Amino acid sequence: DGEASPLTGLPGNRLIQQALEARIRSGCKFAVCYADLDDFKSYNDRYGFFAGSEVIKLTAQVILEALRMHGAEGDFVGHIGGDDFVIITTAEKCSQIVEKIIFTFDSLILNQYDEETRKNRFLLGTDRSGAEVKFPIMTVSFGCVSAEPSRFKHYSQITERSKELLMKAKALPNSHAVYE
Repeated sequence: DGEASPLTGLPGNRLIQQALEARIRSGCKFAVCYADLDDFKSYNDRYGFFAGSEVIKLTAQVILEALRMHGAEGDFVGHIGGDDFVIITTAEKCSQIVEKIIFTFDSLILNQYDEETRKNRFLLGTDRSGAEVKFPIMTVSFGCVSAEPSRFKHYSQITERSKELLMKAKALPNSHAVYE
């Protein structure tokens, strides 16, 4: 129903849309950050659904903690689904929040892997053709858009631009954010 994610308790898609629409109507400048975990599928395939769910809950906790430390009143975080999240904050606080999330996520994620994977700094798995592949340790990527008043008329425009920037961040090694 889009009310809240059963896994994280965070607002779902309908509430995310409402939050974006309210920000646009306010006429105030704000920032929207789309977050996505990189190499989550290989982790989930290797360790299973429960372990993958724990990583998603950990990610939600890391995001919420960064907002508590560096965010502004009225900030919003939503769980789009799977390993995708959205943060709405002030343009001034955006990079500080995102950099805190990256730092904390990167420092905690290794603990979610077995000793051999931590030592090797990669996960051995198989690709779609059945060949053995070395998958990187999971990282987090962000696409962050500064929404100036009147720049976006509809929330879907912000969503599309954030996703474009997210794809640029995902193309880079390690955890990254691309800002605009």
